[in-house]
Amino acid sequence: LKRNSRPKFSEVFDGLSNTIMFAESAGRPFVYRKRGPVLSSDLTAARVNGGGWCRPASEITISGSDRSGVNFPGPIVINATNGENVAGSPFPHPFYGTFGSSAIFGFHPGGAHVAIGDGSARFLNEGMQTREFAKLVTRDGGELMLSNF
Repeated sequence: LKRNSRPKFSEVFDGLSNTIMFAESAGRPFVYRKRGPVLSSDLTAARVNGGGWCRPASEITISGSDRSGVNFPGPIVINATNGENVAGSPFPHPFYGTFGSSAIFGFHPGGAHVAIGDGSARFLNEGMQTREFAKLVTRDGGELMLSNF
């Protein structure tokens, strides 16, 4: 869905039950990797661009990272990190600008929660690949939400 748009339910051609609308990204603005903080309190040394869900720059990227959660883009989209570390970068950020640099991350073993367009919630396995996840956030790609994610 386009940023700052007001799409209608009828424009989600894959069906609301097959489309992810929101995803969990715990721990922001602090940087977490593999369920541990990079630094616990020094936001000048490690931070993602963004904070809580209602704050500016709360977008979540689906570019994924490597397994370490350090290098972007990559094949791991869930629980490698809660976002790219942008501390020390100029503002606006050269790549993200004023948008968020967060990633899908939950303090749960094995995955993270997402909200589906029909109002339900699903727990997605952290083994899901970036390309597979990306299919589930499109509104008209023809992909189906399978229960084994």
